[in-house]
Amino acid sequence: MFPKKTITEQREQILKTIIPELLPTKLKALGINPPKAELNLLWLIENQNSNFQFLDGVQGRFSKIYKAGVQKQVDFQGQEFNTEANEAEYNLEISKQLLEHLLLHKQLDVETLSKLATALYLAGYYSGAHDYKTNTEKYTDDGFIATVIHPQKGGKAKSRKTMQVKSLCMLIDEELTNELTNVYYSDEVLFNALVEVLSDFALAKNHSATLEQLKGFTNRYPEYSTIKSWFNDRPDRNKRPKTNRAKVTKNRLVEEIKKRFPHSRIKKLIS
Repeated sequence: MFPKKTITEQREQILKTIIPELLPTKLKALGINPPKAELNLLWLIENQNSNFQFLDGVQGRFSKIYKAGVQKQVDFQGQEFNTEANEAEYNLEISKQLLEHLLLHKQLDVETLSKLATALYLAGYYSGAHDYKTNTEKYTDDGFIATVIHPQKGGKAKSRKTMQVKSLCMLIDEELTNELTNVYYSDEVLFNALVEVLSDFALAKNHSATLEQLKGFTNRYPEYSTIKSWFNDRPDRNKRPKTNRAKVTKNRLVEEIKKRFPHSRIKKLIS
């Protein structure tokens, strides 16, 4: 028999695992029954009836592991880093957006397929990295974990909240890049448009007072400099070509963003 403390710790690890179905022997040893039918991701692989059923199932796991204590970001020596779970969720969302784009336009273009393959690979890579770390880190060097993997607590609560708004900005950028293929706008125009859209959202329906995700910002929405720093952290971001493209103003871009991201969708994505 395993000590009661060990069993409790192992059960906590399972709650923080994205796909525990891949650990059948551990589930059996802990007396945990795997999810049934549609709730079981391995079952969905064999029986899914739609294009997104499996991806939707994986996406639904993230809210559960965050509730169990998994962090979206860690602070190390004054610098914030995304966790594997956060990167996995981000790339999974991008994958779904690209799939929807392909289905909507009903044509296969090399650029979108390349982005989709990359995003799916990274989603799988980071999901596996998260699950592996979650189930093995207790048995590695505790000193290294204390100082590097789980550094100081200062700023963690704030960064977890603001990261959801950062992920929203990245998603907006990806969607605009994929859909507005005949126009050009500078990063400066994009950042100013994002500020306007998010400030409008913060003021609507008392969101600034009721949504925890906005309380990490002084004005209850990210300023231009903050958004700029977020995008500077992603050097691999796809650039928009200028050649033979009409230039778009900030006001037009604000309209395009609001058309694709109404307040209801923004609230859902950051909650």
